[in-house]
Amino acid sequence: MSDSPIIAAGLDVGSAYVRCVITLLEGAHLRLLGWGESPSLGWQRSRITDPHQVSFSIRDAVTRAERMARLQLDSSVLGIGGWSVRSGNARGVIDLGHPRQVNRSDVERAVNKAARVHLPEDTMIYQVVPQDFVVDDNAPCRNPIGQVGSHLESHAHVIFGSAKEHETLIGAANAAHLKVEETVFEPLAAAFAAISPGERQQCVALLDIGHHSSGLVVYDGDALLTAMNIPIGADYFTRD
Repeated sequence: MSDSPIIAAGLDVGSAYVRCVITLLEGAHLRLLGWGESPSLGWQRSRITDPHQVSFSIRDAVTRAERMARLQLDSSVLGIGGWSVRSGNARGVIDLGHPRQVNRSDVERAVNKAARVHLPEDTMIYQVVPQDFVVDDNAPCRNPIGQVGSHLESHAHVIFGSAKEHETLIGAANAAHLKVEETVFEPLAAAFAAISPGERQQCVALLDIGHHSSGLVVYDGDALLTAMNIPIGADYFTRD
């Protein structure tokens, strides 16, 4: 693995503001290079109504961040959320053929099988987050690699939402001359940034409050128990 510095950028496209952050990853250290914020246009109650205006807001926020960082972005990780996000637990079992050590490929196959859930029309999987694994009749564990058995069972939490909204948001970013490396459910990303490993062990919930809606994730140890969007945001608190 190369230790060369890596430019890492994140884009949060909300219904009130669009925010872009540009960082420099140097080994285990992350350095802020620039950030930009722009009022969000083209939204109506957490739904995209005008992709062209959304693209304009993205370009404005990215340009502000680029000026501060003194560089030009080609791509970014895009945060997603909104009214359609739901989640559920899934299970996948694979046959290892004969008793042998579990390897990384086996783990990936088991997780992929757990992700093969039946979804409603216009719905796609956003993230598949492994919870634990069971090798034969052994106790559940987080990492089964190296254990010996003939069957591997995977338990995972699957986050899914509107395929149309997802494609529309990526299209708006592309129209703003920005390639989307990957998308991530915003409260999930916030949990990695704000919750320590010690706090996860005690069972913890993170509520990401947006303007029109809020995202929620709940952890028990390293296992994600639930992820959802709640149609209550900061504007509700302001009016109450």
